[in-house]
Amino acid sequence: MDVLRNQSELSGYFADCLIDQKYAASLDESSYESIRLELVERINRSISQVVFDNLTDDQLEELEGFLEEGDGAGASDFLRTAIPDLRRLIVERLVALKEEITN
Repeated sequence: MDVLRNQSELSGYFADCLIDQKYAASLDESSYESIRLELVERINRSISQVVFDNLTDDQLEELEGFLEEGDGAGASDFLRTAIPDLRRLIVERLVALKEEITN
């Protein structure tokens, strides 16, 4: 899975894993969906924050241009160049988030 091109898929998968770990099978479907939506939003905010924290203002404007044009592949390629260790930074943030949520 390409973390940069499939953020929504990653967020959903990670949320499912966190719910399974924290709640096992003790949730009804409504509660599961509510918690999942909240977690997906939190995961996406965390990933976005990692990006924002590691780009200059000029780089953020350039990224915004890709996003406004709907050029996800261009945005992904730009991020790979602008933040070479982005995947590692995202994984570190998700590990920290997992510890916050499961403890």
